[in-house]
Amino acid sequence: MTSWTGTSKIAGLLLAALLASPGQASPADDAEALVRKPWIEGIPHEVGAALPLEACPRLLELLADPAESAAHANVVLALGMAECPGAYAALADLSRTTGPVDRETYRALRTIPHAMGFLAAQDSRALVWLDARSRGASAPAWSFRNHQGPALADAERRRAATGLAFSGRPEALRTLEDLAASPDPGVRAAASDALGLADRIRAEGAREVLDAPEARGVVR
Repeated sequence: MTSWTGTSKIAGLLLAALLASPGQASPADDAEALVRKPWIEGIPHEVGAALPLEACPRLLELLADPAESAAHANVVLALGMAECPGAYAALADLSRTTGPVDRETYRALRTIPHAMGFLAAQDSRALVWLDARSRGASAPAWSFRNHQGPALADAERRRAATGLAFSGRPEALRTLEDLAASPDPGVRAAASDALGLADRIRAEGAREVLDAPEARGVVR
């Protein structure tokens, strides 16, 4: 697993402290405990990135289990932050959901672009996915209550632009610069915000920016 911050000793200690429990837990058990925690503003990036690859199969199992839908939004984020093998295919498949969805599925779906951003740091398929959605003019095939139509399309473009910023890839920055020149004021605003976030990540580091209190809500 690779990421901007790597699996530092500090991140590992933080993960252990957050998930401390009696006995010796396995990486899979640690991952399950992590995604079941009621994170108000999403899983801290440094903690999610510290998950070992051995935890990934359990995360994929949880995402595939409809009975675990309450944890799916956290699972989506963890799969992206940990850059799990198989994460792209699982998230892309989930993004193809159609029709009206319930609240838990909505929370998971709206988290996918941010998880794809973490994956896109290394996986070009995720980068292509984000590029297409940051330029898309139509809403996804799913909806949640009044979240549908042009308003949902705009929200998804914004989340995809943020995902591009998370990736740190030069190609992503070029896409955002193209979008910043769009005749659509909503697209321009989303791209401008994402470019500002990308500049902060480059200047201050992903850990400092993504785990700052004002940024945590953006991830969720």
